Amino acid sequence: MSTLTMLNHLFLMILNVAGVSNMANAVEQTTPIATLPAATIVNKKEKITLEQALVVANNMVKGDVIEAEFEPSNEQANGKYEISIIAQGIAHEVNIDANTGNVLTIKQKALKTKGLAEYSAMKQANVSLTQALEQAKQTISGTVVEAEFDGDNGKSVYKVKVVQDAQLHKMVVDSLTGALITNPIKVADKAA
Repeated sequence: MSTLTMLNHLFLMILNVAGVSNMANAVEQTTPIATLPAATIVNKKEKITLEQALVVANNMVKGDVIEAEFEPSNEQANGKYEISIIAQGIAHEVNIDANTGNVLTIKQKALKTKGLAEYSAMKQANVSLTQALEQAKQTISGTVVEAEFDGDNGKSVYKVKVVQDAQLHKMVVDSLTGALITNPIKVADKAA
């Protein structure tokens, strides 16, 4: 056996003795990243999805997700996810590194009147933001880059943006029925 292989075996034995073998094994298994604990996701080198960022954010702040979006950034190699969660009447913005799954910051602020009204409308919805994401992905197979609850126009909906083949598709999902209200709209400019 080579010296490197013997060192690897020795390292795994030390991990077993130290009681962290479950963590070491979890990283090597092919378990989907969304089901792993946040500490394990941090060790993953690939870029995480918005759905995986939602899992990390909900592990940090238990509450209702009202908005989630990808933000390109010069500070992080692949940008970050901004997840807005309301918990116990307080708005939390959880920023997650899109490459590693690390939680970058958690900011808190009080809800203003408009935010409280929109949150009350969202609490009446039969469909969650996660379910709206799934509906959008069934319609357009791509990468979800933004999803938010919107009740501004008298109808409670989720607005979902999905990127497929370098095209941005905007969709609107009814928050009461889960039905797609508008057909996917291809937007030429990604900034739109």
